[in-house]
Amino acid sequence: AMTSPSRHRWFADVMAAAKPLKTLHWTLEGLDEAQKQAVEELRESLRQSGELEGGFFGQDATLARFLVARGFQVNKAHQMYVDSMHWRKEYGAEDVLEDFDFEEKDEVMQIFPHFHHKLDRSGHPIFFQQLGCKDFGEVLKLTTVERLVRYHVQIWEGVVAHKFPSASKAAGREIFTVTAVVDVKDAKIKDFFRYKELRTLIKEMTVIDQDNYPELMGSLFLINTPLPFRAVWKVVKGWMDRRTQEKITVLGASFHEELFKVCPPDSVPECFGGTCTCANLGGCAFSNAGPWLDASMRPRCIEGESYSLYPTDRALSRRFVYTMRGRDFTVDEEGHPHGISDWGEAVVDDEGDIFVDAMEYNGVEKHLRKSS
Repeated sequence: AMTSPSRHRWFADVMAAAKPLKTLHWTLEGLDEAQKQAVEELRESLRQSGELEGGFFGQDATLARFLVARGFQVNKAHQMYVDSMHWRKEYGAEDVLEDFDFEEKDEVMQIFPHFHHKLDRSGHPIFFQQLGCKDFGEVLKLTTVERLVRYHVQIWEGVVAHKFPSASKAAGREIFTVTAVVDVKDAKIKDFFRYKELRTLIKEMTVIDQDNYPELMGSLFLINTPLPFRAVWKVVKGWMDRRTQEKITVLGASFHEELFKVCPPDSVPECFGGTCTCANLGGCAFSNAGPWLDASMRPRCIEGESYSLYPTDRALSRRFVYTMRGRDFTVDEEGHPHGISDWGEAVVDDEGDIFVDAMEYNGVEKHLRKSS
């Protein structure tokens, strides 16, 4: 049978998207002198207006991200930055790691598996996701669009607070972009048109990412794209700015060669066509494999300080016994650990979060936050 013109155009579009690879990871070192000057101008502009934030959001890399998103126009980047910091306060993004308990995560994971796993060839954390194992209506039985969006924000906050610092130390340079791989082989395309909630979810996450986490995604690979996906893609592209579109590579079933140019096979889970199984860590989806599990990749804590325990993924019992490199310690009902001055091997990130990495409870990471 002859191939229809529309079908031919679809496959031509796929091939065009795959060549060349669309990856827009960038570095501070790659900025030219005029762009570096723009970073300083934006910093001074924000400082004079009293709107410059501290910590991660006051770093050169963050200011540069907003400038990149606005074509290095300082005035526009200034307004975008101010709007984003206002959103963070209004939405409560700064507290979402500690205060939001997405207790339905395990059930949602069965429908839409998603997880960070190792690094690409350039040292960027990789985020993997499989779409559509079940009807989206099953997700709506478990949670709401509002909670899914908040969980999405929680994931980004975790990347900023924990993944980037460890990846940067492992690479020996600043890392502040992610590579994403989304398998749409089993995606229920009809769900996109059937459920208004799904369209709302995708649109809200896209807008939040572009407005408040600009330039954190360096490249996105859509693999195993079926023919009907073009209808969905046409709609979703309309919600993205041009630069975001330029980061996306659409690949069919023969994606391996192109994907492996960016992600080595041993960093790609077997279910995504790679060679990794994380068999000794309960499988790739639950291993959280990456340099963030290596204590040497994180800054050391300050002995003698007071810290409090909090879970990052879902509510845990209020009393635990953990092991830190062979040393047992307990946490009381208020979340305060005993023997803080003895923790010579504890580690803390730039935000003041200590990682307890020698033991996991039901696969959930636990951290300690420095008490105020």
